[in-house]
Amino acid sequence: MSVLVFYGLERRSQAPVLNRALLRSGRVRAGLLAAAAVNFALTGSLFVLPLLLQQEWHLGPLQTGLAFLPLTVPFAANPPFTGKIVARVGPRRPILAGLVLLAAGGAVLAGVVFADGGYPWLAVGLLMTGFGVSYALPALVTAIVSVAPAGMAGAAGGLLNAVRQVGATLGVAFMGAAVAAGTGWALLVSAAVCTIAWFVFALTRGGKTTG
Repeated sequence: MSVLVFYGLERRSQAPVLNRALLRSGRVRAGLLAAAAVNFALTGSLFVLPLLLQQEWHLGPLQTGLAFLPLTVPFAANPPFTGKIVARVGPRRPILAGLVLLAAGGAVLAGVVFADGGYPWLAVGLLMTGFGVSYALPALVTAIVSVAPAGMAGAAGGLLNAVRQVGATLGVAFMGAAVAAGTGWALLVSAAVCTIAWFVFALTRGGKTTG
């Protein structure tokens, strides 16, 4: 309901909060979808995996926290490296690489559940997910802000953060619901969402928006 009210007010406003020119770029729309997919996978996995570790693997809170270390290490180590890659080749390749890693990481994590695998394979899936996020998100900021119309970089950044939060909420909702069918199926949902986002972004071309 609140979304419809906001949409109606924006349409009638002489100075809308969100200039519709920002969304005329196919690259912006694809980038926003990719950002939502990244947070969908990350936050949804952070909701689902503790259930696996504590309820099915019977790990304690401390052991569960330590089990997530392979996911967090890339967040600290990789962003400076990603920044250098973006400066050299642009944001497109890191975004696509990040989405591939996220999709593959979700598939590996699901495979661990289905095959009743051990922690080493779970750590591999977590590491892939961590690198996927740390490649994609910094590059997405550059990609979306760089194609925003003149004077709208701040609005583009704000919209990106808002869409990421929506993606995170949907990740918890959909992956949480999918847990009823099994943790492995819930993790496959994140892999599927990131795969779709990869195809949309890979097939979308477009330059700087105007107007």
